[in-house]
This record gives sequence, C-alpha cells and structure tokens, in this order.
Amino acid sequence: MPKKHQFKIGDPVSFDGHDSAYINFVCSDYIVVCTHEWPDEGTLHGIKQVNVLVYPDYYDQITQRIPNGKVPEESPVHSTESGHTG
Repeated sequence: MPKKHQFKIGDPVSFDGHDSAYINFVCSDYIVVCTHEWPDEGTLHGIKQVNVLVYPDYYDQITQRIPNGKVPEESPVHSTESGHTG
C-alpha cells in the first residue's frame, strides 16, 4: 500500500539539494517536484521546467518549507487536492 503523502500543489519544498523547489503535481501514486524553471517565450506557457517524479518510498527526502524559504519547526499535514484520481 502506498505511503500517504502530506503535500499539495504549490507547496514550497526542499528536495535533492534544491531549496527553491515546489510541488507541481500530486496523485495517489506519486508527486512531481519542480526543481528549476525559467522563462522561454518559445514554449506554450512561456516557461520551461525541470520536474522530478517522486515515488512514495522517497517522500521522506522532501522537506516542506514556508514561503520565505525557512523550514517550519513542525511541518503541517496537507490533504491532496489535485483532482487527479490516479
């Protein structure tokens, strides 16, 4: 049975040495962490991103942050709100 995650889309996180990452997608099987993004006018939405798919076995390697970049003393537990039923 997959581990229950505590993340929602837009949550600022630290992951794999990237302190300005954020949650870009959530579903019951995995989450996606955006580690980099930059403007690119030649793309559909005007940005390019590096997104990392993270399976439940690695959720403990993701640290939630509060928006100013600090790690909260006690990370709050969030519900899933992606609309994806995967």
